[in-house]
Amino acid sequence: MTLREEAENLNISVHTLKNWQRRKEKRQKSGANLISRANKLNSTRKRLPEELLGRSGNRSAVAAIIDNLTGLPMDDIRGRILYFVLHFLKFRNLTDSPSLHAPVMTLSDCIASLEKRTPEPLAEELRLRLKKLPKRTAEKRIENPGETGALFARGLKQEQDLPGLVYQGLRREGQRSREGAWFTPVGVIDSMIHDSVRTSEGFFDPCCGSGLFLCRFAELKGSVSGVGGMDMDPTAVFLSRINLFIRFPDMNDLSSIREGNGLGRGSWNLNTGVLVATNPPWGAHMGPREKKVMRTRYPEIRSAETASLFIRKTVEELPSGGRGIFLLPESLCYVQAHKDLREFLLKEAPPVKLVPRERLFHGVYSRVFSCEIVKGGNPGSTVVSPGSTQPLERYRQNPASVFNIHCSNREAALIEKAREFKGLEIPDGSLWLLGVVTGDNSRFVTSDPASAGPPLITGRDISPFRLAPPRLSLKTEEGPLQQSRQKHEYMQPKLVYRFIGSAPVFALDRKGLITLNSANSLVLPDMALMEEAAFWFNSSLFHFLWQKQFASVKMLRTHLEYFPLPLWEKSEKSLISTLVQNAEKGQDISSPADELIFRHFEMTEEERDIVLKFKGN
Repeated sequence: MTLREEAENLNISVHTLKNWQRRKEKRQKSGANLISRANKLNSTRKRLPEELLGRSGNRSAVAAIIDNLTGLPMDDIRGRILYFVLHFLKFRNLTDSPSLHAPVMTLSDCIASLEKRTPEPLAEELRLRLKKLPKRTAEKRIENPGETGALFARGLKQEQDLPGLVYQGLRREGQRSREGAWFTPVGVIDSMIHDSVRTSEGFFDPCCGSGLFLCRFAELKGSVSGVGGMDMDPTAVFLSRINLFIRFPDMNDLSSIREGNGLGRGSWNLNTGVLVATNPPWGAHMGPREKKVMRTRYPEIRSAETASLFIRKTVEELPSGGRGIFLLPESLCYVQAHKDLREFLLKEAPPVKLVPRERLFHGVYSRVFSCEIVKGGNPGSTVVSPGSTQPLERYRQNPASVFNIHCSNREAALIEKAREFKGLEIPDGSLWLLGVVTGDNSRFVTSDPASAGPPLITGRDISPFRLAPPRLSLKTEEGPLQQSRQKHEYMQPKLVYRFIGSAPVFALDRKGLITLNSANSLVLPDMALMEEAAFWFNSSLFHFLWQKQFASVKMLRTHLEYFPLPLWEKSEKSLISTLVQNAEKGQDISSPADELIFRHFEMTEEERDIVLKFKGN
């Protein structure tokens, strides 16, 4: 196995793996490190996906069902789900089995006893799922099975996707993260597909999960004709078929929802007029061989990100003029690694509608948006909720083809005005310093005041213009660090800034302190220029420009280089130095700083209001 293959299997970088090998740490230690960092891919925690609840009052009832299923004497989630579905179908008056009322039951006996009490397509589906279970699960004796049925409260009939809600609640968070499996609330689905239902002759979801996208399309259309889906997860396919059947009990064939990898070589066999709409898996884990296959098959998507690959595959499968609608993480709009997808879409299937949807999934930090595309379309602009339009040419001209959807056309004009002012590029020879990456903070970082190690600054210690007294120190005697510059490079006056945050935060480090990886640094040729840079980067205007252009939670070097440093007049320089030194003493300089900067950039009252309104949010 190559270094890259082993690193991808461990979900770490090649650089990190080399560092572990350099320390002679074993693979077991590597796994422990990942867990200690609360890596979601390894999390064993289970979480109820509250965003799927139709009524918040149903939370306790759903949690009780999940707890009851978790306590069943079987070690196979497929068995628990089949047991749940039997009770769910009884609850929906679609089937009943005498075994469900017996003191003791097995799944085999229960399904055998409902043959004449269940529509044949449904009975066939239940037999199929039973056949796929290990015999020890199918024949496991379950006492008092009626206890589960008693937990189905009347209000649960208002839940649009109770099977999906229960399934997600039974799964480990790490498994869901590995598969990128986050099921979509019904309200979001309706808003995504509603306008396209009337003009679409069919529907397909290539990663359908529990099937709510295709169910809602069929309900809004009033027919299951031409409705289909696919998923790699057999249990999800089972639940998708159940969800569709309870809405259309006259169905005589459930095979339109099939098991399979939507990214495989096989065609989706889409007819003209079929709408593709889906919440594709985000960041699903793929092994090195699978990534290699995907990069060979779809060389345009260099990142091998699963959501990007599903969009690429959709464009391949759609007929010319066909539409696709996707629910995606906002990182696909902004992050450099996803430039590949943005460039591909702008060329092959331009977005005609982009809708920001904030943070949608409980326990997931990422904001999301929906993206509607037309294969081979050539629109000059895209509709961005709530009803404004933005020219696609703006996206093409942005750095890395960024889709800055949170930036209105008026705000974009203000960005261009600021960039057109004569400015100073960050001088050649300036030193960019990444903070120290220890690889194991519990081993290398201490808050013990008796430690003799050098003081350490973190992002938490940085506020505008000022550094808090160091709380931590670095234990350099513990061995080689995972990533670090030379000690003397840190130990000089510099600008330090938070690497992650919702706003730019820069401080002057006049003492030359070492920073942890949550804090990066920039060394400019002289202190006067660093004071001016701190003044600019902490300003309301720069905050506005940065967030509207990049909408990032990370402060990257490319962001800082995109907006030139202002070329101040001599009188302005003197005032800036005084204001910065006052700010270092704790004074609030925001009002005079804003006034100086607005005057320098010749901002109108309207433009000032735009910036200050954003600052107040």
